[in-house]
Amino acid sequence: DMDNDRVLNIMMFDIDPDVAEYFYYDKYEAKKEGESEDDAVKRISFEQTKKAGIDALCPGALFDPRAFEPCGYSMNAIL
Repeated sequence: DMDNDRVLNIMMFDIDPDVAEYFYYDKYEAKKEGESEDDAVKRISFEQTKKAGIDALCPGALFDPRAFEPCGYSMNAIL
């Protein structure tokens, strides 16, 4: 039912430099042997979600995160 849908947008501006480091793509292990480029992006995206603690904001949610090079992050979740 569309009447029950809710949207929460969180924008990150001027965040602490130490926290910003979590969202730099090159801080994570590059593509592993046998891993496709898409699989590497997915893995890094979930690692960023976990490392930044974003997963704790919505416990039990299904996450669809996306890491961007050189630095960036986007995430959708369904509760």
